[in-house]
Amino acid sequence: ERFASSVRLVAASERTRRYLDRTGFRKVVEGQETIRAPEWDGEHHVALTRVDREEEAAADEVARRLTDLFHRHVKLDPDQKSALTTVFAELVENVYRHAQSNYGSYVMAQAHPNTRRPHIVVADSGIGIYRSLRESQNKELRRRVKDEPTALRLAMEKLVTSKAERHAGYGLF
Repeated sequence: ERFASSVRLVAASERTRRYLDRTGFRKVVEGQETIRAPEWDGEHHVALTRVDREEEAAADEVARRLTDLFHRHVKLDPDQKSALTTVFAELVENVYRHAQSNYGSYVMAQAHPNTRRPHIVVADSGIGIYRSLRESQNKELRRRVKDEPTALRLAMEKLVTSKAERHAGYGLF
């Protein structure tokens, strides 16, 4: 899918240009390709990856790649790896459940070896956490959501979900 063919990124420095090329970011933004393949991943990053809702296994696959990145920098035991993979898969799958968008999400991660702090970005074009919680069937939850910062704090509480099912609510917790 070509979605941004008229965009051209100009990096502020050669170092920035190399980073954008290495992570595949420039090729995706400029519309040259849509990255799904992990061959763009590096020792310190998970490349910009589109996760489409039609591909059910995509969330699990990108979650495994994210966990591998964390493990390379933080050294997780097997139980931690399993739990973290579940958390990442839930985070990506939340786009399908809550975004109310026909488009997928984009995931990218970067690990900083000196600080041992991996960072992950999951972006989508959905309605957002605030609106999702404001449209909840749960009256008490709707009453508690006053603004976007409050919505984000609530979304990170255990078992808070905009859906009626009680099996959810672990994605951001």
